[in-house]
Amino acid sequence: QTYTTLKLDITKILPYLKQKEEQIKVHLTPTIFSIKLMAIVLKKYPEVYGYIKFGRYDTKEGVDICCLVEVGGGKELANTTLVEREKKNFQEIQIEFEKSVKLLKTRKNKDQNFKMKIFKFIPTFLTGPFTQIVSYLSSIGVKINAVGLKRFEFGSCVITSIGSLGIEDSYAPIPPLTFAPLLLTLCKMNHVNKRNEDGKIETKTYLRMNFTTDYRFFSPKTASAILDRDRKSGSAGM
Repeated sequence: QTYTTLKLDITKILPYLKQKEEQIKVHLTPTIFSIKLMAIVLKKYPEVYGYIKFGRYDTKEGVDICCLVEVGGGKELANTTLVEREKKNFQEIQIEFEKSVKLLKTRKNKDQNFKMKIFKFIPTFLTGPFTQIVSYLSSIGVKINAVGLKRFEFGSCVITSIGSLGIEDSYAPIPPLTFAPLLLTLCKMNHVNKRNEDGKIETKTYLRMNFTTDYRFFSPKTASAILDRDRKSGSAGM
């Protein structure tokens, strides 16, 4: 696994999100913005949002984004995966995300409840191997109704937000059971006073995005190819 930090200048993005909120009548958070951002970026590069099946790389049709959700006051960590996010607008993402999180936190998500019931009957020493096996089958596109698992349960990118906890900088490893190519940790936004080109002091707002990537997907060769492609097209990948 490799670790990379991006300090994204969102000074102009925040007013844009506020404007969008007034138009679509839903609250847009940095998490919702990041879901849409990652979906757009990853869609450009099918070589990094696919999956490895029996040693062979396969591509996906769309970008699935997984978000980790605290349940039961932090006693559990559940996941909600939003599929084909690159095709959805801010309003659709927010409504679907909010609905999914509410079901998890109120213990009304049937799949999550079913999975928790199963684990109560599995001996502790079998929990690890069982989880690893069913998670792998899900990661290669196998749907497992018997244990409440969907295809690509953890998607192409896992996002966890710790900014609300006041944490300014922290990395998270990619949990082995996710088989995800990428994990994004969203840290606390910070404000910095900087002198602009006119010599005036202005306040900039930065969102620290800490990436943990699987070397098999994001090797230096692949990363270099992505950067070169963006330079030639005159755009930035991120």
